[in-house]
Amino acid sequence: MLSNAYLLKLDSDGTFVWGGQLNEAVVQQINFDAVGGLILGVEIRDTIDVDPGQGIQLLPPSPGVSSEIVIRLKSDGNFDWVRQLGNLKVSTGHFLPMHVDAESNIYIASGFYDTLDLNPSILETFNVVHSTWNPDDYDVFVLKWSQPDLLVSVLEEDSKSNEVEIYPNPTRNHLFVNAVQNHISSISVTDMLGKQLLNYPVKGKQQIQLDLSAYQKGVYLVEVELEDGGKEVRRLVIQR
Repeated sequence: MLSNAYLLKLDSDGTFVWGGQLNEAVVQQINFDAVGGLILGVEIRDTIDVDPGQGIQLLPPSPGVSSEIVIRLKSDGNFDWVRQLGNLKVSTGHFLPMHVDAESNIYIASGFYDTLDLNPSILETFNVVHSTWNPDDYDVFVLKWSQPDLLVSVLEEDSKSNEVEIYPNPTRNHLFVNAVQNHISSISVTDMLGKQLLNYPVKGKQQIQLDLSAYQKGVYLVEVELEDGGKEVRRLVIQR
């Protein structure tokens, strides 16, 4: 039996934001994707609820001593998806090497035994087969998982508010920011690591154009302060 794990998010002032729990699981690695989601590398040995919040998402382990899974939580801590890898050559407490790039692609490498399906789709498979004659040895795989619907859902969620418009989004070079029924006081642009890249006082304009041609591709936060004291934050995708 494995121990229980808890997840906790505090803001920059140390104030509680959200928390959750995974029972009988070892969280061995935490990564962040381009829109602030958490990518967790987790070891399980029994059927567990992979949703650390109020929901229930039961997942049994793959055949073998233990099973490695990858869970994505949204930035607010809510469960998004889980993908299972099976019985890998990984010691407890040392999850397989995993990296998440600026476009939220997930890269994983590990040793494995027997046959392993690297494709999480229920409609397609991509099997790799253990080829060494010695059952005590193992082969190594490298895989890349994309998250094709991630940015689309993020932009649809941001579009629900109508106080501020930013377009085109995604963009390549220029961005228009429009206050629908107000005037803009200032605009700031921050990357997903929290580094402020631009802080531009506007004062009295309803629309402004920004030149973003020097920015690398990725996801950014555009914060618009309005003259009436209101504030709107939009997620912006820059493509190259």
